[in-house]
Amino acid sequence: MSAIRLGIVVRAPLRRHPGSPPGPSGLDEIVERARAAERAGFDAFFLDGRQPAIDGGRGFAGTATLSPERSLPVVDPFVVLGAVAVSTSKLTIGCLSSAVGERPPAVLAKVATSLDVCSDGRTVLALAPDRADPGEDGLERLSEALEVCRALIRVPSPSFSGRHYRLDSASNEPRYEHVTGGMPIVLGIPSGCGEATTTRLLDLAARFADLCVIELAPLEAGAIEALRATMSPFARRAGRLDGCPTLLARVAAGTLDEGALGKLARTCRAAGADGLVLDWSDGAVSPARLFEVGELLAGS
Repeated sequence: MSAIRLGIVVRAPLRRHPGSPPGPSGLDEIVERARAAERAGFDAFFLDGRQPAIDGGRGFAGTATLSPERSLPVVDPFVVLGAVAVSTSKLTIGCLSSAVGERPPAVLAKVATSLDVCSDGRTVLALAPDRADPGEDGLERLSEALEVCRALIRVPSPSFSGRHYRLDSASNEPRYEHVTGGMPIVLGIPSGCGEATTTRLLDLAARFADLCVIELAPLEAGAIEALRATMSPFARRAGRLDGCPTLLARVAAGTLDEGALGKLARTCRAAGADGLVLDWSDGAVSPARLFEVGELLAGS
């Protein structure tokens, strides 16, 4: 997988839901966004895998405030990513924020591995904490899920026995043969989950992840340096000779103009981020807008 300096994350609320009028599903629009991102120099195209909290479910930061687009039911993002895979040739692709509890880790590993094969090794497997279970038990479940996924990606016929998950000589074939190990694993760290939980998540990232995607408000960009400093001793304790995982800052981009996005990118990189993921998951972004932003930021 090539380095990710600039990525985008969107949602896939295709227009096939109860009460929707006849017509196109909207898949072509998502694919066109991916193509525009690739032409403009983006390195990665992600879908947000979080299921919409239509019932007002609470997350780490309290009751979610969702736009009309985010309140629509979503199709399985890996089906959509299959269309993105055959429509692009260079983009890293994946489903960010696949919360533990929404899909068993062994199933997630199999689906992501299949997409990795079909995309010629351009897929990442991402996990995030379960918003419905942010306590100690949820973090233990996340830790086991990361171990299960890592084993299924990198070990032939692995076995694992934990409190929440178990494998017995499990098979995960075929797999794409990566030059530098297995398919990369991503751990997403949501905003607003508190200092203690964030520290635990940074420890898990240092032990099991290749990339760490941290959600930040624009004014929090300067916190990246402190987060990396917190993660460094965990990486040394885990025996990582390559240092910390790649750290990507995920920031809401919908309300920012080009000037603000450029300033944000410079701030994040100066604070120690390896790359920037622009989050348009709360609303549609046109291919033309994507192309403008990509040309502005991809080479910066």
